[in-house]
Amino acid sequence: MERVVFGMRPSPYLAQRVLQQLATDYKHHHPAASRETEQSFYMDDYLSSYLEESDAVSTISELVTMFKKGGFDLTKFASNSQEVLKTVPDELQMLSEVEWGTDPYLKVLGIQWNPKEDTFSFSINLSDTKCTKRNMLSTIARIFDVLGLISPVIITLKLIIKDLWSLKLDWDEEPPIEVQEKWYKIISEFPLLNNIRIARHVSICKDSKVNVVGFCDASERAMGACIYAHVTNPDGSVYVHLVCAKSKVAPMKFVTIPRLELCSALLLTKLLLVIMNVFQAKYEVENTYCFTDSTVSLSWILSEPSKWNTFVANRVAKIQEITPCSNWHHVAGSDNPADVVSRGTSPQEFLNDQHYWQGPDWLSLPIDQWKLSGNIHNPISIMEERKKPTLHVVKKVEDTSNILLKLAERISSWSLLLRTIARVLKFCKILPRGSCTPSDLDCAEERLFQALQSVSFKKDIESLNKGEQCSNALQKLKPFMKDGLLRCGGRLSNASHLAYEYVHPIILPKDHHIVNLLIDYYHIKNFHTGPHLVTAILRKTVWILGCRDIVRRRIRKCNVCFKANPKPNFPIMGNLPSARVEESKAFYHTGVDYAGPFLITMSRKRGVRSQKAYLCLFICLATKAIHLELSSDLSTTTFIACLRRFIARRGQVKHIYSDQGTNFIGAANVLNEIYKHISSSQFEKEYSKELLDQRITFHFNPPASPHFGGIWEAGVKSVKTHLYKVLGTQILSYEELNTLLVGVEAVLNSRPLWEISNDPGDPVVLTPAHFLMQQPGTHLPVGDEALSCVKLDDRYRMVNQLLSGFWKRWSTEYLCTLQERAKWFKESKSNLEVGTVVLVKSETTPVLRWPLGRIIQVFPGPDGIVRAALVQTQSGIFKRPTVKLCPLPSQ
Repeated sequence: MERVVFGMRPSPYLAQRVLQQLATDYKHHHPAASRETEQSFYMDDYLSSYLEESDAVSTISELVTMFKKGGFDLTKFASNSQEVLKTVPDELQMLSEVEWGTDPYLKVLGIQWNPKEDTFSFSINLSDTKCTKRNMLSTIARIFDVLGLISPVIITLKLIIKDLWSLKLDWDEEPPIEVQEKWYKIISEFPLLNNIRIARHVSICKDSKVNVVGFCDASERAMGACIYAHVTNPDGSVYVHLVCAKSKVAPMKFVTIPRLELCSALLLTKLLLVIMNVFQAKYEVENTYCFTDSTVSLSWILSEPSKWNTFVANRVAKIQEITPCSNWHHVAGSDNPADVVSRGTSPQEFLNDQHYWQGPDWLSLPIDQWKLSGNIHNPISIMEERKKPTLHVVKKVEDTSNILLKLAERISSWSLLLRTIARVLKFCKILPRGSCTPSDLDCAEERLFQALQSVSFKKDIESLNKGEQCSNALQKLKPFMKDGLLRCGGRLSNASHLAYEYVHPIILPKDHHIVNLLIDYYHIKNFHTGPHLVTAILRKTVWILGCRDIVRRRIRKCNVCFKANPKPNFPIMGNLPSARVEESKAFYHTGVDYAGPFLITMSRKRGVRSQKAYLCLFICLATKAIHLELSSDLSTTTFIACLRRFIARRGQVKHIYSDQGTNFIGAANVLNEIYKHISSSQFEKEYSKELLDQRITFHFNPPASPHFGGIWEAGVKSVKTHLYKVLGTQILSYEELNTLLVGVEAVLNSRPLWEISNDPGDPVVLTPAHFLMQQPGTHLPVGDEALSCVKLDDRYRMVNQLLSGFWKRWSTEYLCTLQERAKWFKESKSNLEVGTVVLVKSETTPVLRWPLGRIIQVFPGPDGIVRAALVQTQSGIFKRPTVKLCPLPSQ
C-alpha cells in the first residue's frame, strides 16, 4: 500500500508512524532533519522557527533530501523571510511573489497568519441565528482560539450559557429577553476582534534569557490563567509577550472563592506544564514564576497537603508535583492580568486592554527589580480547610498467630490466602520484596500451619516440649515437633523411597476454616473429584484428624458438584385435607383431571379419518367414586359442557380441585363472570337468591405438582389400565367408546375401599357404589315383587339407615387405612425461606441447565411446613412445589 486513505480509523497513526520511521532510518545521515521530523510535524504540516536564516535554509535542504529518499515531496513552503524563500523553487512555495506583495494570509493549524507582517489575527464571522441554547453553543464552537488569546471575550458567552442551564430551558426554547439582548450585543461586537494583530515572534534571540511567568485568578462564576514569556536579550532590553491563556466556567454547585482560587492555580499549573514542554525543546528556560492574588490559596500551596481536607489536599499535592513551592508568589489584585480572564469583558473593551496583552508594568522590568512578596496568611479562611485532628490508638498485639487466623477468616480462597500472607510477610520484611515466588508461598503456608497448630494444639505442643505425653487424640500418631511444626511420627520412617512430607505429614485439626479452604482447593484443582481421591491427595502433605468425614461433608457443600447431582427438598407428607376425612355428599368435593388422547372415528364408512378424544375424570375426594365423561377436545367450552352433564347426573358440586391446566383456569374465569352476573341486582329480581348458594369454588394446585392431586392421578391410572387392556389397537366410534367408559366407571366404583376379609361372616366390603346407589354397581336390580310390599316411608327410612351404616363403616374401617404415609415420612431439616437460592427442577432440560432462582415468597400449609414457593429466575417468576426446588448447600 503506497497511499494513506483519509477518513479511515488507522489513517492518522499510519501518517505519523511513517514519518517517525523515516526519521529513525536517516537519523545518522540527516540529524537536523530527523530531529525536526520528530518534534515539529503535526500530521502533514511542518512548523518550526529559527534564530538564523542560514539554519532555516540548511534544515529545509536536509528535509527535502531526506523526504525524497523516503518517496515524499515537501511542498507549500511559506516563511516570513524572503531570503529563505529564494532558496525554495517557486513550484514548492505556497505564495507567489505577486501574492506576497499584497496582504497574504495563511491558515496555520487553523490560525490565520500573515507571513509579511509575521502576525497572527482572527477572522470571525458570526451569523445572526435564532437565539436558542442549541444555536448559542454552536456559535461558541465555531470560534477557534487554540491559544486562548481571546479567552476574556469567549468566557462572557460561556457564562450566558451557564445562566441558561440554571433556567433549565429546552434546546430550542428561546431564553428571556434580557439574555437575548446581552447575547446579541456581544455578538455584534465580535467583528472588532478581526482588527487584533498578535506578534508571532516573542523576541527571543541568541543568548537571550527566557523566563515563563503565569498569573491565575477566580471569580464567583469563572476562573482563568494566562502565561507570558519574559525575554531579556544580551543588550539588556526586556520584552514581554502573551503566550496563551485559558478560562473555565465555575461549577453549578456552590464552591467558595478560596477553593475556586485554588482551582485556578491548578489550571495555571497544568497550562504551564504544556508550555514548558514546548519551550524547553528549543530554548533554555531559566525559571518559572506563578502569581495569585489569593492569600488563602497561596498559604495552602506553600504548606503540606496532609494538613488540609481532601478537596484542598488533592489539588495542593498536584500543584506541588508540577511546580516547586518557591515559584509561587503573591500579586496585588489590581496587577493581576488574569482578572479579566476570570470575569470576562466585551470585545470593545478588550481591544484597548493593554494590561492583559502586556501584563503589569513591573513585568517589563528585569527580574532582579521585581518586588516578590511572600506568603500573606489569612488565618480564618485557612483554618476552615484544616483537617480535623484525630486520635490514633495503637494496640500492641503480642500473638501474631491470632492475626493470621483472623486474616484467614476473611478470605474464601486458599491460593488467595497464601498470596495475602506472603505480602504481609514481605511488608514485615520477613520475606524479600518483589513479586511472589513459589518459595514465598511455601513459607506463607508454613507460617499459617504454625499459627493454626499453636491455637488448636496448644496443650499438646507444650506437653511435647516438656517431654510429656500428648492427648489421646494424637497418641496414635506419635507426634513430634520439627521446625516449629507438629508432624506425624507414624510407622513409615523406614520407607526411604517416600517423600519426607508423606512419611511425616503436618497434623491439622478438624472443623476449621483454614482446613475447609485447603479441602476446597484440592477438590477444585482436581476437577471436583470425589472424597476418596481428595483424602489421598491431602495425606501426601497433611494429616487432618477425621479426614474422611470432614472431606465428605465439605464436598457435599460444593455448589458445582451439587448442580451435577441436585437433591430436591422433600417435606414430610402432609395431613389429608378435611375434604377426604369428613362425611359429605358424594361429589360434594370433586377432583377433576384429563386423560388421553384416544383415537375415535365418527363413522364406519371408508375414508373417514380418525379423531382425537379425551377422557374427563371426576372423582369424589371422600368416597373415591368416579364419574367419566368423554370430551372431544381440551377447550374450556368443552370442559364446561362436561361439567354441566356431570352436575346434572350427580348433583350439585361445591368444591372442585384440579391442576393448573389452561382449560380449568378458563372455566374458572367463565364461571366467575357468570356468578358476578348472578349476584347483580337485575338477576336477583328475576331469579331466586338461592342460586347463589350453588356457587362452585375452584381450588388449583401449584404448577408442576401432580403429587398434590394424587387421588385423581391414581384414578386416571386405573381407568387407563382397563381401557388399554380392552382397546388394544382398536379405534372405536364415539358411541362405542362412551359406552365402554360407562362400563369402566361401574367397575371402578365397585372396587372395595379396603382389603377384603377372609371371614365369610364379615359384612360385604364397602365400595364407592354403595354411596351412589346403596349397592355395588355390578349387582342385578331387585325385582318389583320384592319392593311392592314395602311402604314408601319405610323404604325411605331403610335407605337412610343404609347410608348411615355405610358412613359409619367408612369412618371406622376405611379412614384408618389412610394413616400411614407411603413416602416422605421424614421431616426435612429446615423449611425453605425467602432469599434461599435454589435450582428449579425441569423435566425437559438436562440437570446442568436447570435454572438458578431465588425464593421471594413461601406458602406454608396448615402445619407450618412449606410445600410451595414463588421463585424468581432469570426468565421470570414461577410458582413451584418444594419437591421441584433444590436449595444450594453453601448458604
